Amino acid sequence: MSRTQGEVDTRLAATEADLNEAVDRAERQINAQVDLVRENMDQYIVDTNHQFAAENDFLKWAFSLSLPSLSLSLSCLTLACCVLACCVRRYQLAGTFTLLAVLIALWHVTAHVRHWWNPRIQRRVLAILWMVPVYAITSWLSLVFPQVMGDFVERREKGGGSLAGIA
Repeated sequence: MSRTQGEVDTRLAATEADLNEAVDRAERQINAQVDLVRENMDQYIVDTNHQFAAENDFLKWAFSLSLPSLSLSLSCLTLACCVLACCVRRYQLAGTFTLLAVLIALWHVTAHVRHWWNPRIQRRVLAILWMVPVYAITSWLSLVFPQVMGDFVERREKGGGSLAGIA
């Protein structure tokens, strides 16, 4: 009986040691994975904050360019007494918004190209984003040069169709 009791005690001690070793190994693996997730999350937070800062800086820059000229255009429009001056101001106002639309669209295009994670979808998004500068510039040019408006519209329609074909 004492021999059997000794064997049971020995096996029980060995099993307990094996279990303790397995638990320690599992704890080390879990801690390593948690540390990895923390590092990845910290890097993700840094990258996201950097992207937001870049977006914020771009928007501040774009609005600093457009708002003074917009307010100048609007104030000059209200004070204009000559038809020629009024037409010139309309072109400036339209040009301001055209420039703003092109800048924002190109910023989004570069953001998608820099972060090319889902090409199937982003390719279609880029095709749509490229339509903004094409339509904005040709519309503004057709406003400024109405005598050749048909040519601009025709080119715009061809350009829009070829861009849609990319998607």
